[in-house]
Amino acid sequence: MFLATHSILRDKDSAITTTQTRVPLPGGMTLGVTEWHEQEPVRRSRPPIVFLHGMGDAASVWLGIAPFLCDRFRVLGIDLRGHGESDWSVRQDYRIASYVADVEALLDVLGLDRVSLVGHSLGGAVSIRYATKHPEQIHSMIIVDHGPDTAASSADHICKAIRDACRIYGDVDDYATVLRERHPLGEADLLKRIAATMMRRAANGGFELKHDPAVIADSGPSATSDERLDDNAWTWQSLAALRTRTAIIRGVASSVLSAAVAKRMLELTGGDVTLETIPMAGHSIHLDNAVKLREAILRFFA
Repeated sequence: MFLATHSILRDKDSAITTTQTRVPLPGGMTLGVTEWHEQEPVRRSRPPIVFLHGMGDAASVWLGIAPFLCDRFRVLGIDLRGHGESDWSVRQDYRIASYVADVEALLDVLGLDRVSLVGHSLGGAVSIRYATKHPEQIHSMIIVDHGPDTAASSADHICKAIRDACRIYGDVDDYATVLRERHPLGEADLLKRIAATMMRRAANGGFELKHDPAVIADSGPSATSDERLDDNAWTWQSLAALRTRTAIIRGVASSVLSAAVAKRMLELTGGDVTLETIPMAGHSIHLDNAVKLREAILRFFA
């Protein structure tokens, strides 16, 4: 199902088209897919890169990154269920396994049998599980500020911020102000453009965010300590079994992925793995310091 096509400027000389569609999956879920591309058909023959966003975000959160890869790759972003233009789960099923199943079905529908993944936070968790389950389908992978053993206080803080953001706004600029307050190091224009893509008109006036408030249920404060421990154990086991070429990228001030955990991930993960720390950035590196993250991603895929 076609949604919209519009052009954005990647730089002074290159116009990038953003195409949004809604793709029905065999199980009944429909996912929003964004593709950034130049104005020519050869893009479909290029190696595909799929971006996966964090909790409470959408594919458009990669606006400062994805358009800069279009000259060499086919670049797509997925709105995970409950986010952006994707369906909300009637059963409020927002488990990692369900996100992974959606990505499996979507890549099959799109005919993409070998991709590279870039996943932030929740998207990083989905990427690790997908790569462990389907190593033959993953060319390479970037994990952006995600890892096991996240302190409960940090997880609760993030979920509280997502919950507090689920309200009615007078206009898009109101939410852009929230993003600027949360990411004072970020580019104001980029944050404003992202804010505009994350909002829709509310039924009773004003604007609201596009994600289901229930998305935090399976990974937020409502998750039990045992569930969190089980997920941590599973993630460590997955990393130990991983053989995909991988980059681990963390923000220097991240409260989610500590330097010690990132180092342990690097030492434990098999195969070709690198670790890079981005300066002047916290957990949401793509909002805090898009330029440096973009440079790191381009180096990895070079």
